[in-house]
Amino acid sequence: MIASSLRTLALALDRFVAGNSFVHETPETIIVSELAAEAVLEVSQGFAEVGWRHVVFDGAGSETEHDDIADDFGPYRISAQKPKLGADEILLLTASGFGDWLAGSALAKTVIVVGLDTAIATEEVRFVPLESTNFDLSTAMTLRSPRTLVHEYGALRVVPQSIGRWLLSDPKTWSDANQRFRQWAEHAIRAILPSLANEIDQNTGAYVFRGPPRLSLPPVATDADTVRDLGKHGFGELQAAARWVYELDREAETKHTLFATELARTGGNHADTIKCINENVAFALEGAKIAYQMSLAKVSADNLRALADLRKAVTDETGKITDATRQVAAAVASALGIGIGLIAARVAANAPSLLIVAVMTIVCAYIFVVIYSGHRFAALQRQLRDVWRNQIYRFLSEEDYSKLVVRPGRDAERILNVVSLAGGIAVAVTFVVAITVALAPARDTVPARSQPGPASAQPTSAGSRPASVTTPGATP
Repeated sequence: MIASSLRTLALALDRFVAGNSFVHETPETIIVSELAAEAVLEVSQGFAEVGWRHVVFDGAGSETEHDDIADDFGPYRISAQKPKLGADEILLLTASGFGDWLAGSALAKTVIVVGLDTAIATEEVRFVPLESTNFDLSTAMTLRSPRTLVHEYGALRVVPQSIGRWLLSDPKTWSDANQRFRQWAEHAIRAILPSLANEIDQNTGAYVFRGPPRLSLPPVATDADTVRDLGKHGFGELQAAARWVYELDREAETKHTLFATELARTGGNHADTIKCINENVAFALEGAKIAYQMSLAKVSADNLRALADLRKAVTDETGKITDATRQVAAAVASALGIGIGLIAARVAANAPSLLIVAVMTIVCAYIFVVIYSGHRFAALQRQLRDVWRNQIYRFLSEEDYSKLVVRPGRDAERILNVVSLAGGIAVAVTFVVAITVALAPARDTVPARSQPGPASAQPTSAGSRPASVTTPGATP
């Protein structure tokens, strides 16, 4: 019931606007002015049927009751308050209000349009009929702003800030028999056309496609019926071209340049913009796609060469870090051998302590230099990797660059760190033990011989025979 009443009210307001009345509609209110007595009674009755609060003002700007409305006190103005809807949801009643919203920059995810028969699902906004109860609020894709690609030099901006509300999610959507759809399609055509050009001429407002050859298309006349002239097929091709150019943010600049060049090459010198687009946009899009694929093939070959160079550089880097690790391991093994030999010499041969301290100090200094040089080389390679990342290999994603470059270098450095730490601890322990042994008191390694004392008389027992003593020179 309310939907039918709203449609009847919208038709009445559009009929009055076609006459001498004016409508100013916002998402919150609607104001209708320059109404005769009969017209204001009809509009007031329509607002009452849908339950909208409204106030009628006479020609002097004073609030007027229904019983006092007469042609002598006109023209009348009526102001109505719209009901509150959900978040990011608005209701537009009249054609003029719908057109003003489309021409503005206000944002809303769902726009309920009275008089619309078929839903218009775009990448940014869902335009739905009044009777629709299922609003698809799926997340829209992020699109490049046309103003970042098209150069404008005039004070009046004709390139839209966002192209999302003009790109259909379903390219097959078409309902030119419905006035509200034609109204949206008209604005979509006039917004997409300048978004595909390289620049907007500041003097004539023409859409310039640099080419070569240079193509300049005049702006579409305000009274032109672009929906009729372009047709369903041409509108679909224009939608396909705009989607191909802007659907990927990172590639939009390249695609925009290729398409503008192809349209300038195929368009020739057309005086009619809509006719040029209708006849050449499909061919320009096909040529731009081929050129884009060729550029991708060239970039792919360059990327393969760059990846081969990167692989060789990473292999050389990890090989040098591995050599540094082997040098540290060899130096540590030599230091441990020298340290153990000095300890054995001190213990077994009482080697001079000063010699042991001097040799072990030199050995430890050598080990420190070897470990320090290996780690400085690894740090230098990390800095070079950062330079490669920012200046040469930016086409690689973070994950791919980490897998191809960062992880192999990190694994090689981890082995160097483990070997350096273990070897340093072992050499330090050997140094401490050698210094301790060297500074310990020396032991006499030759035992002293015992000197025999004077012979003591040995008691003899009875009957025993005393030992004979041989006197020098005596004859036994």
